[in-house]
Amino acid sequence: GKITTKDIIDDNTIVIGGISYNGMQGTIYRSEDGGDNWENSLNGNGAFGITSICFPSSEIGYACGTYSEGRLLKSIDGGISWFEIDSPNYYYKPNVFYFFNEQVGLVGGEDDDYGCYKTFDGGTTWHEITGGFPPNYVIDFAFVDDSTGWAVLYGGGILKTTDQGENWEIYYELVFDSYSRMKFITDSIGFVLGQKFYETIDAGLTWYEIAKEYSGSYDNMDIDFPTTQIGYITIEDYETTLIKTIDGGETWFPIDFPCTATATTLAFFNEDE
Repeated sequence: GKITTKDIIDDNTIVIGGISYNGMQGTIYRSEDGGDNWENSLNGNGAFGITSICFPSSEIGYACGTYSEGRLLKSIDGGISWFEIDSPNYYYKPNVFYFFNEQVGLVGGEDDDYGCYKTFDGGTTWHEITGGFPPNYVIDFAFVDDSTGWAVLYGGGILKTTDQGENWEIYYELVFDSYSRMKFITDSIGFVLGQKFYETIDAGLTWYEIAKEYSGSYDNMDIDFPTTQIGYITIEDYETTLIKTIDGGETWFPIDFPCTATATTLAFFNEDE
């Protein structure tokens, strides 16, 4: 299997999702002891891979998968169990959730008409976001407060909103790439991961490529900053290495990862754990 997404709920509880084989299509696992032990809370349910998990509170969470034929999932017990909620439409391919609170959130994906939808009632109903948002495939959202955030589209389009996702402005076009994650650590400093790795220091107006400190062509998969200065990135198909920064992302260097499996996602409870 392959872990593709995660969300830390509290100091001890984390939920992960991904792709499993041998007939188990979409899977979600949950740990209550910081990752020492895991319980399976979802096998399949029609989703070919879980690509996004978002818990706006300790009890309410949402999950989706890109090839799930429009299926969206919700939990009301902290990820112990999941049930299906209404999708924007049957043909929608959801890829990523972002929720501001238990009721108000965004789902990004791909559709013939709209790439982004918003709910005000916890996923019971959805309305299309038309204000400047193209129907392109949405890779990830990154918000710094309840109003201001960015989205990265498949291929490299960068969009920004200042009104909780109702209206968006195309800010920048990165080079075409298969991007995977977007992360902002301050109002101004953000990162986008793909085979190339980009940073902005002016709130998304301009982006510059960060030089790799390892050889070969590998996809940068996931990013987390336990502090504003310390951050880590996972690299697909590069089994023994993560890259790390200790200066807020200005410079990065490889560190050893003592595992024979490739690290795909990562999340920190605090600076050390």
